[in-house]
Amino acid sequence: MDVFEAVAEPTRRHLISLLSERDHTAGELVDSLPALTQPAVSRHLRILREVGLVEARPDGQRRVYALKPDGLQRIDDWITPYRRFWRDHLTALEQHLEKPVNDLGTVTTTGDHATLTFERRLKFPIEKVWSAITDPQERKAWLGTTHIDDGTIVIEPEDPPAPAEAKKVTGRILTWQPPDNGHAVFEHEWRQRIVEDSVVRYELTADGDETLLTLTHRGLSERNALGFVPGTHAFLDRLQAHLNDEEPPNWSERYAQLAPSYPAWR
Repeated sequence: MDVFEAVAEPTRRHLISLLSERDHTAGELVDSLPALTQPAVSRHLRILREVGLVEARPDGQRRVYALKPDGLQRIDDWITPYRRFWRDHLTALEQHLEKPVNDLGTVTTTGDHATLTFERRLKFPIEKVWSAITDPQERKAWLGTTHIDDGTIVIEPEDPPAPAEAKKVTGRILTWQPPDNGHAVFEHEWRQRIVEDSVVRYELTADGDETLLTLTHRGLSERNALGFVPGTHAFLDRLQAHLNDEEPPNWSERYAQLAPSYPAWR
């Protein structure tokens, strides 16, 4: 594996970001990634050492990790000729962030599968939004009881009013990329007895003190995706209220208010 393959993985970029601030012990780095096991984090650190991006030194009973500037210089040397292209991409991103965001979700269909998409502009820093969507205690306030452990997730929502086993969601965590340079991604499988196996992805982009949240749920049938739209909208409204330190709206009541806004429910 070369240095470019090493930094292509989000978890390793997260570790590099932490080490750019200061040296960290192995224990501190493991603690920063609660969704991964200690051996999994150790494998990522070993890869970063092998490609020359980090180094480790003993400190009593601990191992302390630090960045190696020479390794990062190789990346900088390679991308220098392409810097002029960044300006155009940044301008396009600024124009996208300035567009008004419609709270209503959309469903697009490709073949037998559909993708449900929501965009929300949240007037909170990216770190606060990241915590709200990944911290089990915060998720309980707007979504339901959540367990995140050893690279897996279990969600036990209180709503909709249905048998607990029908609502329960399990799956592997596919991407855990905490905020880094104004961007974050949390993605996990969605395995629920009543629908097809699918994937939910939360993507966060910082815009000053605000955050653009893009939520996608892909892999459902068109029928099930259309059925999920008003309920997902209601949960996002509950997320918004939680961030505002307000009492989240009752899910069933909010669902009933929103359903007429979606074509499949008119």
